[in-house]
Amino acid sequence: MKLKMGEYNFKCRDVSESQKFYQEILGFKFVETEGDCVRLELSDKRILLMPLDKNEEPRITFDLMTDSVPEAKKKLEAAGYKTEDRKYEDWKFFAVKDPNGLEIEIIDEK
Repeated sequence: MKLKMGEYNFKCRDVSESQKFYQEILGFKFVETEGDCVRLELSDKRILLMPLDKNEEPRITFDLMTDSVPEAKKKLEAAGYKTEDRKYEDWKFFAVKDPNGLEIEIIDEK
């Protein structure tokens, strides 16, 4: 199983207001819109501005891309970490929290 860094996910109260801040104030460049989300880039790093789900607070998560989601999930569960299956459009992936409670999403790189 190989892992590589993906993008950072910013869960926002207001995606439009956040986009304005990151683009106009901080100089991020627009990449694309994906549903209700907006992808921006600075240098070679990307962020995805996402609307909050119900009962959710603003937060930042990040993605790790893998060549084998099932293998990554099996390894984390064998080590005692709880995983949560997720789906967005046709993307299937899972989330896990590190020992500090920080959320990581493990996504198929294909």
